[in-house]
Amino acid sequence: MQEWVQEGQRIASRQGIPPSEKELIEAYLAQMRGDLERSQIPTFTLSGEQRQAIRAKTCEIEGAKDIVVYQVSGLISVGMQYEQDRPYFGYVTESESLRNLTFPVYFETAVFVDKNGHAVALPKSNNLLMERQKGMIETDFAKTLAVPGVKAVMHHALFWTQLDIKHQKERGQKLLVGLYARTPDQTFVSGVADVGRFVDPGYQLYVVDWGRGYGDGSVWAVPAVVPEAVKI
Repeated sequence: MQEWVQEGQRIASRQGIPPSEKELIEAYLAQMRGDLERSQIPTFTLSGEQRQAIRAKTCEIEGAKDIVVYQVSGLISVGMQYEQDRPYFGYVTESESLRNLTFPVYFETAVFVDKNGHAVALPKSNNLLMERQKGMIETDFAKTLAVPGVKAVMHHALFWTQLDIKHQKERGQKLLVGLYARTPDQTFVSGVADVGRFVDPGYQLYVVDWGRGYGDGSVWAVPAVVPEAVKI
């Protein structure tokens, strides 16, 4: 944990970091030092009824057999997690904006998984532009979901990396296998981050990028379900 704090301090001291991002990093570091109460950061959970209603939708989603639910932290950036859990990663893009992106919130996320515990992508959602994939999740799939108090989102990279690693630590399974989950996070110019690994689940986690205006056969729209009040 001390090494994690030191890395955060190093990032926060860099020149050119936007004030809003620096403030979030410093808030996270203060929390690690015990100076910030967890109650000051908003936390959102999925109720038992909502979890049951989301799980009931698995029969309507091709390939889905169950859901997994984990709490994620918007204060743990991809860069911080890469330093803390480096053995889980194969590669992380050098984009500073992606590595430093954070949100001041904690919340629970549900992800649909197949019989092997791997995240399920929306059918025919590869080879599409990022904006179309986002619409498939947050508009088209949202209509299928239709559970009060929750919403479907295209997750940010920092949440996918946390979810995949939590899934490994708690269940011994890798979440993103055989695909890359598209995210809305800008990397370089017109590039956005994709998170996942090749077909073999033995591969480590990769955070790469691909043009938002281009599709690819390995880059899919993978829906996540979060409390409706979450702002990310």
